[in-house]
Amino acid sequence: MKVIGTGLSGTIGRKLDKDILPAQLILGSGKLADYFDPNQSPLTLIHLGGIVGEAKVSQDLSHSRLINVDETLNLAKEVIEKFGGRFVHISSSHVYGPGCVALSEDSSYNPQSNYAIQKMLAEQLLLDYFGENHPHLVILRVFSVLGWDVADFTLGGLVKRILSGSNESISNSDDLRDFMTPTSIAKVLSIIAKDSQLSGIFNVCTGNGITVGEAVRSMFKVKDFRELPNQIQPGRSNAPQIIGDNTKLLRTGLDLDLVWDPINDLAKNQ
Repeated sequence: MKVIGTGLSGTIGRKLDKDILPAQLILGSGKLADYFDPNQSPLTLIHLGGIVGEAKVSQDLSHSRLINVDETLNLAKEVIEKFGGRFVHISSSHVYGPGCVALSEDSSYNPQSNYAIQKMLAEQLLLDYFGENHPHLVILRVFSVLGWDVADFTLGGLVKRILSGSNESISNSDDLRDFMTPTSIAKVLSIIAKDSQLSGIFNVCTGNGITVGEAVRSMFKVKDFRELPNQIQPGRSNAPQIIGDNTKLLRTGLDLDLVWDPINDLAKNQ
C-alpha cells in the first residue's frame, strides 16, 4: 500500500519517513485523482495539511474552516470511497481543553480557541459521516510539540530566540504539558500509517507531564545556557494541565517511542 501525505513541508510532515510521498494537491483546489490513479493499489493518506495556529486561523475564520474542516471531509471521502484507501487524520489535544486528570480518547470535547474548535469540527464531520469504527479511518490526537526544529510562534521557537540573545521571557512556567518532539511524533505517525490493520481514535503522547519550566530548562541545559533572572516566570495559564493517556495506543502492540528527548532531537536536527 502506497502512503502519501498532505502538509509534508510542515513541522511534523518534513520528519515523516522518506518513502511517504507528497499528495501534491493544494487543499481547496483540485482532487487527489488528478495526481494518482484510483485503479492502482489502495493508498493511505496522512492528513497533516491545513491552516495551523490560532493567529492564522483567526485571520479569516471562513477560509480556515473551509480548509481545516470542509476540505478534510471531502478529502477523506475521496480517499476512502474512490480509492478504497485509509485516511489518517492528524488532530490535536486542543480538542479536549485543560483537564485535572490524564485525558483519554473518551474525554469530552472542550476546545478553547478557534483553532481547537476547527479541529473538533473536522473530527465530528468524519465521525458522523464514516462512524467511529470505520476500518479505514484513523484519528490521531497529537499533544504538545516541543523541539528544536519548530515554528517561530511556538514555545520551542521562543526558546530558540532566547538562546540567540532575545530578552523575552517564558511565562506560565508551572503549566503541565505532555511534550513530544516533531521527530518522535513523525516516527509514530509513519508507523501507524503503514499498519493497514489499525483504525480508530488514538492519543499520541508520552502519558507523562512535565512543567513548561522544567522542559525549557532541559533545553537550556542541552545548550549549556545559563538563564537570566526572571527569564522563566512562575504562574499558570487558563489551561494549567494538558496531559494525555496513551494506554489505548500502547495496547496496539506497535513498537513506538513515546518520549520527549531534547538531546536526541538536537542531534537529529544538526
